[in-house]
Amino acid sequence: MPLRRTLGDPAAVEALISRIRQVEAERPALWGRMSAHAMLCHMADVNTGLTMRFEGNRPRAKFRVYYALHSPLPWPKGIRTPKRVDQEHGGTQPVEFLADRERAINSLRALAAVPRGEWPDFHPLMGPLSDWEWRRFGWRHTDHHLKQFGL
Repeated sequence: MPLRRTLGDPAAVEALISRIRQVEAERPALWGRMSAHAMLCHMADVNTGLTMRFEGNRPRAKFRVYYALHSPLPWPKGIRTPKRVDQEHGGTQPVEFLADRERAINSLRALAAVPRGEWPDFHPLMGPLSDWEWRRFGWRHTDHHLKQFGL
């Protein structure tokens, strides 16, 4: 079985951070509508949001969980971002590039540091997730957007 990186591996986290540090403000996207600066704000918003509790409940979306977290297939391109983490709608607006890049890095470190068993009860799109699945989601989401910018 191929190695499946997660935020539970400190070396994997540092590799992501190294890639984030390579993001430049004017770097063009290979797909999608986000600018590099907006992408950093989006990643920080998602990372911060994943440490929050969500109201309600959601059943486990088995196919989504399998595809997003267990499958080796890349995530699809062009999926609309939920408005609360979309910089064109409710997400944090890009302001100062270097500060926003550090916020993305710090939010990733904070997400990686969430203690076992302290994740929210469910993911808003996938339902209940295990500790490994939460950490895998954090890694895959970050990796997906870095690939969006060729990193």
